[in-house]
Amino acid sequence: MADYQSSDEDSQYSDQEYSDDYLFEEPDSKLVSATAKGPTIKVITRDTLSTAQDEDLSTIMDLLLVEKHQARRLLIFHRWDKEELARTFVEKGKASLLAEAGVSEKVHGDSGSSVASSMTCEICFEVVPCSETTRMDCGHCFCNDCWTRYFIVNINEGQSKHIKCMAPGCKYYCNEDVVRRILREENCDMAEKFERFLLESYIEDNRRAKWCPSTPHCGNAICVEDDDVLLLYEVECSCGFQFCFKCLSEPHSPCSCLMRERWAEKSNGAGWLNHNTEPCPKCDRLVYKSEGCKSVICICGRAFRWRAGGRKEKAGDANRDKSQFTRYHKAHMNSLLKGSRFTEAMGNMAPYLGDNCWVNEGYFTLVRSWRVLSYSYPFAFYLFNEERLDMETRIKCNLFEYHLKQLKKNLKKLSKIFKELFKSDEVSDIKMQVINLSAVIDKFCEYVYEFIQEDLLRSLPHRIAPYQLLKPRPQ
Repeated sequence: MADYQSSDEDSQYSDQEYSDDYLFEEPDSKLVSATAKGPTIKVITRDTLSTAQDEDLSTIMDLLLVEKHQARRLLIFHRWDKEELARTFVEKGKASLLAEAGVSEKVHGDSGSSVASSMTCEICFEVVPCSETTRMDCGHCFCNDCWTRYFIVNINEGQSKHIKCMAPGCKYYCNEDVVRRILREENCDMAEKFERFLLESYIEDNRRAKWCPSTPHCGNAICVEDDDVLLLYEVECSCGFQFCFKCLSEPHSPCSCLMRERWAEKSNGAGWLNHNTEPCPKCDRLVYKSEGCKSVICICGRAFRWRAGGRKEKAGDANRDKSQFTRYHKAHMNSLLKGSRFTEAMGNMAPYLGDNCWVNEGYFTLVRSWRVLSYSYPFAFYLFNEERLDMETRIKCNLFEYHLKQLKKNLKKLSKIFKELFKSDEVSDIKMQVINLSAVIDKFCEYVYEFIQEDLLRSLPHRIAPYQLLKPRPQ
């Protein structure tokens, strides 16, 4: 692999922009095994969403002996993590647990006063019958009209799950049963909206659940049931859509989410940068020329001719950056293209093949492994930079490149077989070749992940999704 060193700070892609702060994440985080088994996931549909939520609510209601609205508020506060909530309960006790979440231990939720026949609402300062007022669990009481207007404003602002008592300085949240009752009496449409937001909080406030990002949206959500707090997995919805659970983009391991994001940003600007800038032969800053003659002057004072080609003896830092990026970007895009072609071919053949057909398995291996290979290139681009290329790192760089070459060589073999698949009469022989090569390729993918985790990242606080046998669905 060629040496890499980013250009000066004036370059669009400077050392600062692609520093370790972006690419290597929190140093106290755990490392995820590179060849770990896939996560235990549960697909939640619109039909099963209410049931899944009620199961968690019942668990907390039985554990803490609380009402349903209190259990929901506690779970939302703890991001629907029952284990974390239970630990907090054991450590701090029930009273502290409720107070931290803004939940009142007392439950009122009925009309304001049974002694007087009327009262003055402290919001609108109107004298109203006590039968037209409501007292929240915290003890504050206002007229139903003021409550209704307050609830509607909060719901329209997307705060259905976080409606606090409207008394100044009150830290407690409103009883959802009371909110529901008042809205049903005054505004049924808003009551339905309130119910929908409460239901969807099971996904949107849940650290272990996310909506499937498929387009158009399938309506499903994925819940990862493992204990790993990183939740760094690549998952598949029942609709067939695969995605990174952390960033919701397409699966991109062995790249981290930040690497993928920075790579996409750099790729989007690569064409413009190569076409409109030229590195200064003195300081290597990238110089931009919008118009005028071919004579340009860099801010360092060096004058040179635009696209003169007279500085081949000194490519400079910026040229090395562009050359290194171009090489990896080309390899990345070529691998992605090959994977997408086989995905399309798999879609065309799907109606004629069984689910467990060896042809399907071979296609799955090709698509998945081309994707792994494609994202290994941006990983290498960011990991093997000039600052780290001491002798030990250079050896690791060469070994990593060797693993990628072996993976690519076997992928090309299997790809060639599939191109001639239906032109040969030796089906049984081809079947064994596909099965054997698929197993070899899968092993090489495992080697790549193991090498990354055990040899490249052992001493670095870096996280990648584990290698999993996700089966790409035909498109």
